[in-house]
Amino acid sequence: MPGKKSAGKYVEHNQLNPSHPFEVIEIDVKYIYIRGERRNAYLITLLDTFSRIAISWDLQFSIKHTHAKRLIKENQ
Repeated sequence: MPGKKSAGKYVEHNQLNPSHPFEVIEIDVKYIYIRGERRNAYLITLLDTFSRIAISWDLQFSIKHTHAKRLIKENQ
Protein backbone atom coordinates (compact mmCIF):
# COMPACT_ATOMS: atom_id res chain seq x y z
CA MET A 1 0.00 0.00 0.00
CA PRO A 2 1.62 3.31 -1.04
CA GLY A 3 2.40 5.77 1.73
CA LYS A 4 1.99 3.24 4.53
CA LYS A 5 5.00 2.83 6.84
CA SER A 6 5.90 -0.66 7.95
CA ALA A 7 6.25 -1.42 11.66
CA GLY A 8 9.84 -2.61 11.10
CA LYS A 9 10.95 0.75 9.72
CA TYR A 10 9.34 2.61 12.61
CA VAL A 11 11.12 0.49 15.22
CA GLU A 12 14.40 0.59 13.30
CA HIS A 13 14.52 4.38 13.33
CA ASN A 14 13.46 4.77 16.95
CA GLN A 15 15.93 2.45 18.66
CA LEU A 16 18.20 4.07 21.20
CA ASN A 17 21.87 3.12 21.11
CA PRO A 18 23.51 4.56 24.22
CA SER A 19 27.31 4.66 24.26
CA HIS A 20 27.75 4.25 28.03
CA PRO A 21 25.84 3.05 31.12
CA PHE A 22 23.10 5.23 32.62
CA GLU A 23 22.85 7.42 29.53
CA VAL A 24 19.32 6.12 28.86
CA ILE A 25 17.03 4.59 31.49
CA GLU A 26 13.85 2.70 30.55
CA ILE A 27 10.75 1.93 32.59
CA ASP A 28 9.15 -1.44 31.90
CA VAL A 29 5.73 -2.46 33.26
CA LYS A 30 4.67 -6.09 33.13
CA TYR A 31 1.31 -7.56 34.15
CA ILE A 32 1.94 -10.98 35.70
CA TYR A 33 -0.08 -13.68 37.44
CA ILE A 34 0.96 -14.61 40.99
CA ARG A 35 -0.14 -18.21 41.42
CA GLY A 36 0.17 -18.30 45.24
CA GLU A 37 -2.05 -15.22 45.55
CA ARG A 38 -4.33 -16.31 42.69
CA ARG A 39 -4.34 -12.78 41.28
CA ASN A 40 -2.45 -10.51 38.91
CA ALA A 41 0.20 -7.97 39.84
CA TYR A 42 2.29 -5.29 38.16
CA LEU A 43 6.07 -5.51 38.00
CA ILE A 44 7.68 -2.10 37.37
CA THR A 45 11.38 -2.21 36.46
CA LEU A 46 13.95 0.52 35.83
CA LEU A 47 16.44 -0.72 33.23
CA ASP A 48 19.77 0.65 32.07
CA THR A 49 19.43 0.52 28.27
CA PHE A 50 23.18 0.12 27.68
CA SER A 51 23.81 -2.88 29.96
CA ARG A 52 20.19 -4.17 30.17
CA ILE A 53 20.64 -4.45 33.96
CA ALA A 54 17.63 -3.93 36.23
CA ILE A 55 18.46 -0.92 38.40
CA SER A 56 15.38 -1.24 40.59
CA TRP A 57 11.99 -2.93 40.60
CA ASP A 58 8.69 -2.93 42.48
CA LEU A 59 5.89 -5.51 42.54
CA GLN A 60 2.38 -4.24 43.40
CA PHE A 61 -1.17 -5.51 43.03
CA SER A 62 -2.25 -2.05 41.88
CA ILE A 63 -0.14 0.83 40.61
CA LYS A 64 -0.36 4.53 39.99
CA HIS A 65 2.04 6.92 38.32
CA THR A 66 3.48 7.65 41.77
CA HIS A 67 5.06 4.16 41.93
CA ALA A 68 7.18 4.85 38.85
CA LYS A 69 8.02 8.35 40.09
CA ARG A 70 9.15 6.92 43.43
CA LEU A 71 11.42 4.35 41.74
CA ILE A 72 13.04 7.11 39.69
CA LYS A 73 13.48 9.41 42.68
CA GLU A 74 15.00 6.62 44.83
CA ASN A 75 17.60 5.89 42.14
CA GLN A 76 18.78 9.38 41.20
